[in-house]
Amino acid sequence: MFYPDSVAKADGADLKLRTLEKVWIQGRLRMWGRWATFGKSSEAPGILSTLIAEPTVSKAALKRAMTQLKKTGLNEAELLAFFEEMQSMQAVSNLTFCTDDEGLKMNRVIADVLSRDRGLLNILRDHYCYRRKRYPMAEDLHEKHPEISLITCRRRIDTWLNTAEYMLYKPMYEAFRK
Repeated sequence: MFYPDSVAKADGADLKLRTLEKVWIQGRLRMWGRWATFGKSSEAPGILSTLIAEPTVSKAALKRAMTQLKKTGLNEAELLAFFEEMQSMQAVSNLTFCTDDEGLKMNRVIADVLSRDRGLLNILRDHYCYRRKRYPMAEDLHEKHPEISLITCRRRIDTWLNTAEYMLYKPMYEAFRK
């Protein structure tokens, strides 16, 4: 099949990532979000990795991990968000966590690209670090600006996230290709 790089006028309407590019950048951003959330404690990824490595997780192992994670300084909302995400995943891959080197590299790229646009950075952080869904983000925007319809808010959140992903794809890809 033939996949041209650009098939439309250069008016900006064709600035979309292809499916594999979108999957790749979203996977990297999810890893960065977990790293940024659990990165404030150096023991957290190790505790979670040992828990995930077991074929079945017992209640005792889960309680022990929860206790250890609470001691590291993570709050209950962050733990609950992570375990809900783990539960919803059908198969846990090795892309659940990234190393500190990878996390720092992603953080550097994100900071370089989005340094002048705090709004996009905040939306990206809300979605990938705090795991907020697009619809609640749109509802919050609609509450702040009731003159804008909810569907318009939803479209704006979608557009802003897609724009941030598009802006980050090439620099992130280049950083990991080296």
